Amino acid sequence: MSEVVHFKKNSMDFSPFGGAENEGKAWLARAVDGGLSKTMGAGILHLNGCDISWTLRYDEVCVVLSGNFLLHVGIDLLSAGPGDIIWIPKNTTVSYSGEGAEVFYALYPVDWSTRPTDA
Repeated sequence: MSEVVHFKKNSMDFSPFGGAENEGKAWLARAVDGGLSKTMGAGILHLNGCDISWTLRYDEVCVVLSGNFLLHVGIDLLSAGPGDIIWIPKNTTVSYSGEGAEVFYALYPVDWSTRPTDA
């Protein structure tokens, strides 16, 4: 796609995220996906009193828009507030949590889920 796309926040589709144990505590709106870009993905994540563990199969940048975003990496805890930016390299095991956190994320590659796990 070669057109500019404007995503209005009030029109974004937020879906539950993070499994049944995080029901009502985490929501995700994917904006840029494989239908728009062959290289990167992006969206907004809301976190409030949840704990979502994951090993990234992509590089990710997170920008905290509001609230308090907590990122657990091993025994380390990063506490990030509005305007803070976090870089997370591929193959990092993390746990996302937050209190009223709204986080913009961008990731590469967008097609990570279709690639072999060692790619």
